[in-house]
Amino acid sequence: MFIHQGVLPEDQEVLTTFINNRPFVHQLDVILANSEEAADLVLPLTTSYFKIKVTFSTIFEIFTSRYRSPAVIHMITRSECAPLLSTTTTALTVGDFETEDVWCLDSRGILSLLLTSSTHERLGISGGTRIAALGHKISFLIKLDLRDTSSSLAMRSRECLTQWDSRREDAGEGLWEVLLSTDSSFTAADLGTKVTVNPEYHTISHAHIPPSVLPFIKSDKPDNAEATAELFEWLGLACLGSQCLDINGAVNSYTASYDPPQGSTIGTIYHIRWLGFLSPAFVSLVVNEILSRSEGIRGISVLTFDALLSRTSSVGGTNQGEDAWSLIAAEGTHAPQDRTIHWLLAERNSFRTSMQVK
Repeated sequence: MFIHQGVLPEDQEVLTTFINNRPFVHQLDVILANSEEAADLVLPLTTSYFKIKVTFSTIFEIFTSRYRSPAVIHMITRSECAPLLSTTTTALTVGDFETEDVWCLDSRGILSLLLTSSTHERLGISGGTRIAALGHKISFLIKLDLRDTSSSLAMRSRECLTQWDSRREDAGEGLWEVLLSTDSSFTAADLGTKVTVNPEYHTISHAHIPPSVLPFIKSDKPDNAEATAELFEWLGLACLGSQCLDINGAVNSYTASYDPPQGSTIGTIYHIRWLGFLSPAFVSLVVNEILSRSEGIRGISVLTFDALLSRTSSVGGTNQGEDAWSLIAAEGTHAPQDRTIHWLLAERNSFRTSMQVK
């Protein structure tokens, strides 16, 4: 686990970059302490994604077309794929990650393909990283920048992917099943099945609430590391809805015990959760709302996944390529004129991105 710290608004760009570098999110939890008003602010926030069936070559053409002339865009745009012009688009194939070819497309235009050995040989795209996968199977990881539309590699890749679709059609494999998240405006009839993600809402009354003062992790004080660990333990228990946080909870002392952070008081925990195929844009929206429009200690926990690496043994993380990061924030001081917000961020992931905090 890696822990970072920062101050807002100075380090806002650091948080935004961190979130955008983790494009595939399937669970977002918000924990608020004694702040029903803040809970009311984020409860109306919803998002959606689509389950569609489409050829890969069309997705490739539409995404790369935004780097070409408007005339070409008009020629190749098809109604069911027009939303893919959005820079907030993420797409992920649905399938058996242990046996099938899978690919994903993030909002930066990076296409990642995890291919079986046989597909890699037939596809004809040069390069790729050879990976020893679970079950002693060999996979090849290929990354292509779809913003590159003029190099010989880009043109060859486009041709190979188009041929791949043709072979799949001849073999009766049909269209790709894809999860699509985009902020573009369109109707469900244009693309496929629209899935709306509404938040779940729970409260814990008479709960342990940590003090609204965050430890300075770069300090030489030995107690700060323990205090930091206690805060993230509290956040994790709150996301689980653990009875350990309820002072009236019926917890068997022989099987579970919990010591709250020093200086904790008694209050109410408000827990909001979104579960689905969530975009970085939506995560940023929720995070900014929580940090800028609430007070006291608050926490955010996010589960992300790197589906293309879920079957590899050379990559860390939890089962199915799942990783996590958590954020705890509080005001710098209790002075009314001080609007700085201090935050601590803990990440447990296999594709760690370095953060530079002032």
